[in-house]
Amino acid sequence: MGLERAEIEDMTIPIQNDGIRWMGYLPKQRLVWNLGYFNETLLKNPLYPFMDQQYAARVAYLPLLSESDGKVLHLAVNLKYGNPKDGKTQLKARPEVSTAPYFLDTGIFPASHETVAGPEVWYRDNSWLFGGSYYFVGTEASEGNHHFQGGDFWASWLMTGEVRPYSTRGGLFGFVYPKRSVFKGGTGAFEATMHATYTDANSGAIQGGKFWRVGPIFAWYPSYEFRVTLGYGYGVLDRFGENGRTHFLQSRIQFML
Repeated sequence: MGLERAEIEDMTIPIQNDGIRWMGYLPKQRLVWNLGYFNETLLKNPLYPFMDQQYAARVAYLPLLSESDGKVLHLAVNLKYGNPKDGKTQLKARPEVSTAPYFLDTGIFPASHETVAGPEVWYRDNSWLFGGSYYFVGTEASEGNHHFQGGDFWASWLMTGEVRPYSTRGGLFGFVYPKRSVFKGGTGAFEATMHATYTDANSGAIQGGKFWRVGPIFAWYPSYEFRVTLGYGYGVLDRFGENGRTHFLQSRIQFML
């Protein structure tokens, strides 16, 4: 729905790895799961965050799943356990802008293990969608343990009446299918979204900073394959004993084959 990933996800969750994943769904029990094991020692150019290996799990319960009235309630928990490369780690994140510098950065510090855990809640009522996730990050080392946290919240409205589909294959909300494509004489689909994030990368002597950001996002889907997005953000960074504010104006054009 947005432009880029939240800061806490940027600093703790790799986009891709070499590994295996098992996805499943039990309709009667209304359970969806994703289990995975990933190993970066096979890569010549490992991806950030640098982990020799990671175990990941995501389990969701669907107390409400009705396509007839357009309602979905998704309750999940996320877990990750990893072994940082060379017994060291670093948490850093850009402010949801890939061309910006790192606003949050703990620097490199000792960590033999890293765990990430947190809840995830989503509720869809036809054209409305609300939800988000929150993560608690812990690192362990003989030199000392550290704790960080952060998350984000979404509120979305498809103004032209579309309903964002939900798939039990992975427990995910999918792409928007406009009721009337521009290429068939329609207007496409319009979506208004509000997104808010918060991240605390401070722990003891490690001062990676605190950052929050909030702002609206407007998207136009001429067809299923296209999306044009315009977003504004207002962010506040507390780091180095100073409090700084930033205004963000972003746009993106996406085409999917």
